[in-house]
Amino acid sequence: MVTHNLDEAFEFGDRVLRMENGCLSPAYDRRPAQSHHAVNGNTFAPARAASLPTSRDNRKRTAMLTLTDEQLDALLAQDVPCGDLTTEVLDIGEIPARMSLRARDPMVLSSAEEAARLVELSGGTILMKLTSGTRLEAGQVFLEVEGPAAALHRAWKVAQTLVEYSAGIATRADHLVKAARSTNPTIAVACTRKNFPGTKEISIKAVMAGGASIHRLGLSETFLAFANHRRLLKEPVEQWVACAKAQIPEKKVAVETDNVKDAEALARAGAEVLQLDKMPVADVAEVVALVKRLGFSCLVAATAGSTRTMPQTMPPRAVRC
Repeated sequence: MVTHNLDEAFEFGDRVLRMENGCLSPAYDRRPAQSHHAVNGNTFAPARAASLPTSRDNRKRTAMLTLTDEQLDALLAQDVPCGDLTTEVLDIGEIPARMSLRARDPMVLSSAEEAARLVELSGGTILMKLTSGTRLEAGQVFLEVEGPAAALHRAWKVAQTLVEYSAGIATRADHLVKAARSTNPTIAVACTRKNFPGTKEISIKAVMAGGASIHRLGLSETFLAFANHRRLLKEPVEQWVACAKAQIPEKKVAVETDNVKDAEALARAGAEVLQLDKMPVADVAEVVALVKRLGFSCLVAATAGSTRTMPQTMPPRAVRC
């Protein structure tokens, strides 16, 4: 974080330095002393408790993630490439109509903004809409629109299906987050970058709507050495880990492993994230205990496919129109 406000720096930082005339020196907090504590002669702001996203935060985050009109037009073109034959043959396209979308089962709403925009792009008008990240009860309406029947029929199935699949991911993410935090309230649940090609934006939005985070957006912004990478390396682990850390000092060096002994070797070599691949729970606990006992600062990430029993109607029949 970059800031020019010392009060803000002391609020977020454990140690604060001040640069003046090209020189660095310790900065001292001049706010009331009763709210701070001294360490080694310097005054620091107290650490704040970790704050996890709430359902309101999820709505705020996901509302900002929307597909572009160009992407939405492409979705419409896939379903209605050359007009709506049924509506045209029945000659009902100009009749004023109203459409509402509602949840069939309790679910976490996702892609509601895109569904509404699909209607607008087709020529309809939004009467009411809820925000992605909202928890819905069975039967609850989340989108109500009006317009010419041709416009609503053009957007209907694309909007419905988009919400069904997106909400399915969001609801599953929400269940996993709740299950994990029932044991550890501060745990982070992150989703893999694996998704059906062409659906990344929707998948990311759905994961965030469900209260989870993103493990990796792709290969460009994170370093994660898998077994297939490590088989090609000839240098000792300490050497290539140190080299990687030197090349990307602002990023974490993460390495995947599937056994306790290798995890310890990687931690000793300086790996900053140990990604434990499908390891038994007892082994994961052993690695966590080992990291704490030896005083390593690396993060332990347990990875595996996770499932949770969900209503069989979602998707693909999660939304009633």
